[in-house]
Amino acid sequence: HPVKGVPASSLPSQIRVTPQGDRRQDHIVNADGQRLFCRSWVPEVPPRGLLFVAHGVGEHCGRYSSLAQSLSRRGLMVFGGAICILCACERPSDFTGVVLISPMVQLNPESASPFKVFMAKLLNHVLPSLSLGSIDSKWISRDQKEVESYDKDELNHHGGLSVAFAMQLVGAARLIERAIPTVTWPFLLLHGDADKLCNISGSHMMLEKAQSTDKQLKVYSGAYHALHRELPETTDSVLRDIGDWVVGRIPDQAASGS
Repeated sequence: HPVKGVPASSLPSQIRVTPQGDRRQDHIVNADGQRLFCRSWVPEVPPRGLLFVAHGVGEHCGRYSSLAQSLSRRGLMVFGGAICILCACERPSDFTGVVLISPMVQLNPESASPFKVFMAKLLNHVLPSLSLGSIDSKWISRDQKEVESYDKDELNHHGGLSVAFAMQLVGAARLIERAIPTVTWPFLLLHGDADKLCNISGSHMMLEKAQSTDKQLKVYSGAYHALHRELPETTDSVLRDIGDWVVGRIPDQAASGS
């Protein structure tokens, strides 16, 4: 179904249904000629809006299937891939609004101290592929079943994060911090106050410094990083909060189905 304001060329073609109920196109080609895997979830009714889901470090868009299906049941088309928060800063006119789940806005001051960053810069010149350690899956969720699912998922990256990748994160965090005071698009931040992977202080900073007049931060007490895969009561609240926020910002014409 056509989505108002969205070029047909930007949507997946040759969509097919997977065993999980996802409607999927194997790959798209970006501006650099790289082939990127993606999925799409198409509602059974004409779409009221189009959402783009960007997955986190070391995972894949399939892990957002429950979130995407929840939104598609509310008449929203969902499209998944891999980009970072900078996309919305670089192309603000492409997005009506942005929902950020446990975003990396600032690096943890303990893991990215000036000394550690200095040493990483040196290592990046001589041993860029050196591993600095992997993501500790116990901090993904308080739900042990979700942790086990993460560990067993062969599409997730379970190896170490390289020095070169760490330096890219440092650079991205600096760009994001400089860009936030220029942000004017509507956004919803969702963050668990027990998130050990992405510091919640970054979300507080973004809420304070962004120029947006339509901005909100929802904090989930005791929750870890993957809010869409947390304890059932938290995940249910997160899915409802995201759906309500998005649907509440769809123009009347789209919301009425015209």
